[in-house]
Amino acid sequence: MIASTIESLKARIRERDTVRDYIERLETGEIMLHPDDGSAPSPLPLAQLLDLLSGYDHMLSIEIGRLEVETERLHGPYQD
Repeated sequence: MIASTIESLKARIRERDTVRDYIERLETGEIMLHPDDGSAPSPLPLAQLLDLLSGYDHMLSIEIGRLEVETERLHGPYQD
């Protein structure tokens, strides 16, 4: 159970790092959305994507905190 919790924690941390990388790339303009019809890019879809990724980052941070507490609980003082 401890190993499973630790692996879940590591996976969520990697996932959060990836999400934060995408957020940074969006904020710096490295990622652009270009419509298929050739019209000018609209900032609205980009803002919506950034908002979605920010919410996902927040959810992952909460999950990471929960898994860290669970890991500490499983290791407990009796697990030396």
